[in-house]
This record gives sequence, C-alpha cells and structure tokens, in this order.
Amino acid sequence: MSDSVAVARAQAALGEIAFELLVLQERLEALNRTLPVPADQDAMLEDEICPDLPTEVSGCIECIANDYLRELIKMAEQASRVTARDLQRDFRERQKRRRVGGR
Repeated sequence: MSDSVAVARAQAALGEIAFELLVLQERLEALNRTLPVPADQDAMLEDEICPDLPTEVSGCIECIANDYLRELIKMAEQASRVTARDLQRDFRERQKRRRVGGR
C-alpha cells in the first residue's frame, strides 16, 4: 500500500471518528439536560456551599463535552482535511514570521 493511500485511509477514519465524537458530545449534552438543577446551584458553582451530586456530575459532563471532546473533534477534523499544500503554506508562513521577528 502506498503512503498516500494509507494517509487517505487514516484521514477518512479520522473524519468518521470526529463524527462519532460529535455524536458522543450530543449524547452527553442530552444526558446533562436530564439532571435536576438545584435552586442554589450558582452558590455551589461559586464554592459558597458544598456541591450536591447532580451539580458535580453535571459539571463533569459539561467539562467532557465542552472542553475535552470539542478539542478532540476539532483536532480530528483538522487532521482529516489537512493537505500537503496546507502544510507547506503554514511552514512558509512560520518561516516568514521567524525572519521578520529575527528569530
């Protein structure tokens, strides 16, 4: 198998994985919507009172869905679409900035 075929397959798989991660993110958000929201949740989030279990679980879900998965999805999508031309262009721009910046 040629390198270009292997890369194309890997990029296609990354595109599929990005979609699967997006589906997982949506599932987590739907799950989070099923949790009760206590009246004093703001005080819990401000660390004024001890958080209850729903608030803690909700915070964990939000962190996974909005921070970690969002970044993974972005990275997988970018890797699934990057081309040699993109890499060359980005490299030239970095080199140009180095010369201008004197580094």
